[in-house]
Amino acid sequence: MFGSRTKPGELAGPDDNVARCDKYDWVFWVDADVFITNLTVAVTDVIEAARRMRPNQDYPHFIASRNADLDTAFSFNTGTALVRCSDLGLRLMNKMVELRVTHKDDTYIKGWEHQAALMIAYRDNEWVRDITTFVPPKLFNSYPYRLGDDNGNLRSCGDPQGAECQKGYWTPGDFLIHFPGSGKKFVNKFLQEHPPPTWPGANDDFTPGRRRRRGRALLG
Repeated sequence: MFGSRTKPGELAGPDDNVARCDKYDWVFWVDADVFITNLTVAVTDVIEAARRMRPNQDYPHFIASRNADLDTAFSFNTGTALVRCSDLGLRLMNKMVELRVTHKDDTYIKGWEHQAALMIAYRDNEWVRDITTFVPPKLFNSYPYRLGDDNGNLRSCGDPQGAECQKGYWTPGDFLIHFPGSGKKFVNKFLQEHPPPTWPGANDDFTPGRRRRRGRALLG
């Protein structure tokens, strides 16, 4: 989204309004293996939750979440993220694009691409840590529980309000579900058990006029 196709390691040029954030306050970065499963959740809810987590209650410039299946200092996942359209937000994006070029032979970069670039940037730069906030995965990056079983069946984490589910495993009503890595084989089963028409807000009016009004409410 942000990288230049003609000049690796640089942001896209002035003619690319999305990459330059000329028209937006925030950009919602989302992988192709993510489904929005509750269309009544406002993106601003996530942004405000991140702000409240910060010591000075200021807005961060990059929002992501921890990995529900891991518990280490750098166990975050960038399958979903919010990038603030600010100098610091774009500086971080540029840094990540740069690292994918300068560290192209790094084992993590080869395997995890942009996520590994963020891990390196976060580890090595205090300014990156200062502008980044990780919200709970249950809010912003829910996974299928333990990525299902060997037969392709989905598992249940139990009580949606229980400690296990609250670690970051999807239950009906969550904003979204992410099927990282090998989890993609469970997508069809998930859609059979939880068809899109049953997702909150799926049957709301999304005509162009309504969409524009909703967008203004979310972003500004």
